Amino acid sequence: MNKFFNAYTNVYRPYIHHINMILEPYDLYAAQYKILRDISEHQPTTLVQVSKRSFIEKPTARKMIKKLIDHDLVHAQNSDEDKREKFLTLTELGSKQYVETFEKIKQFQESCFKSMDIELHEMEVAERVLEKLRTHLIEEANHNGK
Repeated sequence: MNKFFNAYTNVYRPYIHHINMILEPYDLYAAQYKILRDISEHQPTTLVQVSKRSFIEKPTARKMIKKLIDHDLVHAQNSDEDKREKFLTLTELGSKQYVETFEKIKQFQESCFKSMDIELHEMEVAERVLEKLRTHLIEEANHNGK
């Protein structure tokens, strides 16, 4: 069991390194891209929703979203009901850069998948295991945080 967690942590850093290399020309990092992807998939959305889905603390998410706004990738519009709440959407530039970066990351992921020489069902099993682990870890964090 310990080997599983070691294997995961041994893969994570090199993977993020490669993603950051892909994103560098766009002046983005993997964590910012994760938020950009989340906003793209759930827009309009809010900081609180992004923070919960991404499991990123609100102050950290706020800083990253501010940088995305400063780079004209994300637009924040005040809510009519609650002026403290802002709805986040991608700008035209944000949508364009998201599509470009998504395609480059997808190509990298496909080359990784091909190099592993494994069957699709093996990848699907690995995805389910990682999703179950993520769900458990989030539930544990929420339980311990109460």
